[in-house]
Amino acid sequence: FSDCEKIIDIHLGDSLVELGEGAFSGCEAITDIVIPSSLKIISSRAFANCSNVINITISYGVERIESQAFYDCGTLVREGSNMLRFSLPDSVEFIGEMAFAYTGIHSLEIGDGDIIVDDNAFYYSKIGIITLGEGVKTFSDLAFSMCDKIRVIYNNSDTEITFGSASYYKDEN
Repeated sequence: FSDCEKIIDIHLGDSLVELGEGAFSGCEAITDIVIPSSLKIISSRAFANCSNVINITISYGVERIESQAFYDCGTLVREGSNMLRFSLPDSVEFIGEMAFAYTGIHSLEIGDGDIIVDDNAFYYSKIGIITLGEGVKTFSDLAFSMCDKIRVIYNNSDTEITFGSASYYKDEN
């Protein structure tokens, strides 16, 4: 379905167990994405460059979000969009490199499960508030690089949180 111009909403069925790399990349008309609990891995670039996305719902059961899965999604955030406040379910254990780079996420909630967030996972996103649930959180180098709107991080956990070097790097030029 890559580069399809007619798909607007994607509500993947509960029987889906695999979504190929780049499956819906470049489908710029997509506004709504619903990922079922049966899908364990959101493949690399699955929804990359779907720039008109307003809502993404990731169900409990998804464990991995691979590199660039939602790259350049929802950069044009509209009123009523859940991209303003985006929640990751407790089941997500890994977020790949640049998985949410160039997205319109304003508020990010990371669930109670243990999670590893790879390099540049949220690069140039519009995140201003991050809320961390229970569980071990590991943020690799530059996980939030160029996210110059981050103002608050709420830590609701007594467990270990590790930030790699320059997790919040911002280019001063």
